[in-house]
Amino acid sequence: MRITVPSLTTVGLVAGVLTVVSASQLVPPRNQAVRPAAGKRMQTPTAARIARGADLLAWSLRQLQARRSVSARLLQQIDLLGIRATGSGLYLDARSGDAFSFRLEIEFDFGGSTSRLVRVCDGRRLWIYEEMAGQKDLKQVDLERVRRVLQQQGRGGGVEKAAWTGKLGKLEGLLITLSRDFQFGIAHRAELYGVPTWKLTGTLDPEELPQQWSGPSGRGGGTPPGGHLLPAEMPDQVVVQLGRDDGFPYSIEYWRTKGRAGQGGGRLVSRIVFHQVTLDGPISPAFFTIESAGLDPVDQTDAFLNDVLADSYRQPL
Repeated sequence: MRITVPSLTTVGLVAGVLTVVSASQLVPPRNQAVRPAAGKRMQTPTAARIARGADLLAWSLRQLQARRSVSARLLQQIDLLGIRATGSGLYLDARSGDAFSFRLEIEFDFGGSTSRLVRVCDGRRLWIYEEMAGQKDLKQVDLERVRRVLQQQGRGGGVEKAAWTGKLGKLEGLLITLSRDFQFGIAHRAELYGVPTWKLTGTLDPEELPQQWSGPSGRGGGTPPGGHLLPAEMPDQVVVQLGRDDGFPYSIEYWRTKGRAGQGGGRLVSRIVFHQVTLDGPISPAFFTIESAGLDPVDQTDAFLNDVLADSYRQPL
């Protein structure tokens, strides 16, 4: 198992963040509050007051995979490796049959300096644009070649396998990775900014921590039963709030509940809140093209493939 970095993407964007922002600042503006997503409603799995978290997560994934499109604004908070920051952005996802396109755009503003990450996919190529500290970088991944190699390797027969491991940046890939890496208990009814939700809590299984997370004695957040040490910066719990009517993951929080010796309480590592969500609405194809900013893209297909193929195979939902 490979622990997922607590974000839809990597945490590279927050390098150099100078400001400290509290969790309360993640509340959406009054005129942009979280509300039930516009679009077709799908049958909720149960009318009971409690349900199994794993079942609800699987239900949520099925709803996402059945949607023609998803359009949402997002807010993100990160407290990782001594860096604290908030950002805002846009998530767009469209599919037609087996074809899919998506756009993920996040911008962090700190001390007058802006860091920006854009991931755009038209189904054939993935482009990754990063702008940090005045440096601009553009990479591309040939997804058609990825698909061919994954088929040859027997890794699911399609580029969606990469999404399952969370490599592309698609929201459904994140949900699959959560179901793989965390054990979910009983979910309970809750409410998020007026939206009826299911609240799921998942904990990391210490017995399944891979050897690469082991560290010397005295480091990390304590020794689990399997003898592995989870780095103190990494989360060991996730809290997800799914819309009770539509199954959409409106909020995903990563927590570190176990601190170093002598330290108690929990620490919020990352939080993503989606608002202004529209399901099954029209999205212009223009959103699924990349603005090159005059840069020649650097091919990262081999690195992407190596990362995917190196990841341990776990049966998805």
